[in-house]
Amino acid sequence: MTIHDLPKLSKNDMEALFQQSKRRSLYFLIFSFTIIAFCIWQYFNTTNKSLQTSLFVFFCIAMGIWFFISAGQVILLRLMSVPLENAKEQDLGDFSLIDVRKLLDKVFAKSLINEKPQLYIVNMDKAFAAAADIHLLNFIKPFNAIYISKGCFRNLTLDELEAMILHEMAHFNKYMYHEAKTIGIGLNLFLFLPFAFTVLMPGTLLKIVFVVGVLIFSSKLFSLIRQTKEYESHVNEYLCDFYAAEKTSLLVTINMLIAVAKDNIETEEENKKKILEKIFKPVKRTLVDWKTFDTLNENGRIEPEEFDGFIHALVSNENPQLIKDTLLDHNSNSHPSLTNRILFLNNNFSK
Repeated sequence: MTIHDLPKLSKNDMEALFQQSKRRSLYFLIFSFTIIAFCIWQYFNTTNKSLQTSLFVFFCIAMGIWFFISAGQVILLRLMSVPLENAKEQDLGDFSLIDVRKLLDKVFAKSLINEKPQLYIVNMDKAFAAAADIHLLNFIKPFNAIYISKGCFRNLTLDELEAMILHEMAHFNKYMYHEAKTIGIGLNLFLFLPFAFTVLMPGTLLKIVFVVGVLIFSSKLFSLIRQTKEYESHVNEYLCDFYAAEKTSLLVTINMLIAVAKDNIETEEENKKKILEKIFKPVKRTLVDWKTFDTLNENGRIEPEEFDGFIHALVSNENPQLIKDTLLDHNSNSHPSLTNRILFLNNNFSK
C-alpha cells in the first residue's frame, strides 16, 4: 500500500487502515508510558544520587524539547489568533459575528460528541485550518481548539466554511492518533529518558557504546511496535473529507477544498521552488483545462451541472492536477493532493 493507491480505496477500507494505525499508536503509547513509569519508580527508589539527578535532568531535557518543538506549535498558533468572541468584524470577511456563531452552533449540533472546542481566528491571509485536541492539556483552551484563518472567511462561502470546520471536527473527535493527542510527549520521553542511565556506565567509551546501542534499540523498537506507515496522515485527511461531505454535501466539500487550494497558490518564484522540496515522491502530473468543465459559471467553483464534466476531466487524465503552484495539489508528507481527495470522495459517494 502506498499513498498513490489510497484514492481508489473504499471508505470502509480507509477506516480499517485508520483503526490499524490507531491500535499501533495506542500500543506504542502504552509501551512508552511503561518505560516512563519504570524511570519514575527508579527515581524514587534508587539510592544512587547520580542516577536520580540524571533521570531528572533527562526528564527536563525531554519536556523542554517537547515544549519548544511540539507544544510550541499550538502556542504559536494561539499567539497569532484571538478567540471568536474577541474577533473584530473585519476579521470575518463578509460575515458577522452572529453569522459565525450560528454556523458554529450548527456544526456542533451535527458533530459534537464529548468535548466542545474553542474557536480561534488566526491572523493569516491565506486559507488555513487546524484542530488541537490534547487530552493531557484540555483544561487549557488553546489545546482544545479549532483554528480558522481570516483568509477562510474572505474566500469561502458560509456552506464551505461549514464543511471546513466539520473537517476539523472530524480530526478533533476521532481522526487523530493517540500519541498525536499528547503532541508526542510519550515519544520524547521514550527517546530521552533511557540516556539517564549513562551515569551507571564507567568510562567514556562505554557511555558512547551505551548511547549508540540505545539509539539503535529505540529505533528498532519504535518500528516494531508503532510501524508508522507513509500514508497514515493521508488516511486521516481522506476520512475527515468524507465526514464533512456526509454532513454537508459532496459538492460543497469539493468546492471548499478547491477554494482553499486556490487561496494557497504561490506567486513568488522562491516559494514555488520550495513546493518541490515538500512533495512526497514527485510524479509527472497532467494539468487539466478548467475551460472544459467550468463553463456554466466561470467562477472557479463547480456547479452541479458542471460536475460530470469535471470528474470526466480528472479520470480521463493520468495523474491529473487541478491547480498549479500550490502545495495542496501535490502529495506532501502530511496531506494528499487536492485531486486525489476529490477522486476519493467521488468514488465513494458515487457508490
